[in-house]
Amino acid sequence: MMNTKVTRFFFLPHPNRSQHLPADSDLRRVMSERAKNYLPLLCNIYVSRPGGSEESNQRGSVLATLKEYAAVTPAANLEKMFSAALGNYSGPGAEDSFVRDATLDILKAYLPYQGEANLEKIYQLAVKEVGCSSQSIRSCLKVSW
Repeated sequence: MMNTKVTRFFFLPHPNRSQHLPADSDLRRVMSERAKNYLPLLCNIYVSRPGGSEESNQRGSVLATLKEYAAVTPAANLEKMFSAALGNYSGPGAEDSFVRDATLDILKAYLPYQGEANLEKIYQLAVKEVGCSSQSIRSCLKVSW
């Protein structure tokens, strides 16, 4: 039988449930401790190509769960996960557009919890993807839109 605190947590209507948990709550502590184990598994599931429509629908739930765990994961662990996802996005073997798009979704989920160094990395990657120098980024974005 599921703990009533856990049951209430998972059925709250608010989309950002974990952000509204008290910082000292037992549930937040347990989720934080387990996040280092679950985040890589959730990422692997999300990046895997779905086999049918049912699996495709489940990917949305996996991404939502990944966002919840990202909100309670310690910063050091999340930075490692972000660096790994960034390496998967821009590294060798990232030619498959499905994998790149899925990895980009994961990077977006981690982005609100990153420090300045990782924000600079993702910004430089975005500038490179758009194909502009950092001096002409404004004019390039106007043309891209």
